[in-house]
Amino acid sequence: MKFKVTISAYEFYGLAVIAMFIDHVGWLFYPEVLWLRVLRALVFMWFLPLGYNAGKPPSARLWWGAIVLAVMQQAAAGNPFPLTVMATIALVRLLLPPFMEFTTRDRFLFWGGQAALALAIPATNQITQYGTLALMVAAAGWVLRESEAPRAAAEGSKRYVPTVPVYFTFVYAVFNAEQQWIFRFDAPQLIFVLVTTAAALALMTRLRRMILNDLSRRSKDIVSRAAQFVGHNTLEIYVLHLLVLESLYLF
Repeated sequence: MKFKVTISAYEFYGLAVIAMFIDHVGWLFYPEVLWLRVLRALVFMWFLPLGYNAGKPPSARLWWGAIVLAVMQQAAAGNPFPLTVMATIALVRLLLPPFMEFTTRDRFLFWGGQAALALAIPATNQITQYGTLALMVAAAGWVLRESEAPRAAAEGSKRYVPTVPVYFTFVYAVFNAEQQWIFRFDAPQLIFVLVTTAAALALMTRLRRMILNDLSRRSKDIVSRAAQFVGHNTLEIYVLHLLVLESLYLF
């Protein structure tokens, strides 16, 4: 059942940036306060639009941001791994198109590929933040795009594409299982995570409507301007806030 969406994509990114900041404050300064880590569902939703807009190569500023943060981590901790989300985004943009092209040849390849990604999460988390979970979430965006303009109908192909409810439910289960495995949330925290993840995924099913909301609005109020600024400068904000927080942590 569809529902009315009034929030724009830029406004959602603004909420995700706030959630990201809270999560990183908890990670660096208050690791024992798990309530600061329960908004990660909004952060990991950043990967879904990568699949919705699959085919866009990583930009030079994305690579430079990943390099700057890796150098910062090396200086701060003596180890650049796991690489930050910027490196994860770059890798997802590179890997998602060929991965989906291969695994959608049939049902067995698709779900076998997804099972392989899920099993690889613990190991790949040591290489980049979110590891192969990021690829799974981006694949949700790809599935959503295909559901809106099915390539199979256009090309007469026999590619397998799961329905949005089926695949989103799968990603929901894997994400929450991984989060609980890492953080061991208590009952109230886990309920909050389950509810916010479900709400975020439900909202993402209307990603096209959110993008259209951005295009149709001409408001000049401060909220809209701030949301547009954040949406256009997400990568720079990510790099800057991590540099500031890690500098405060060190000094």
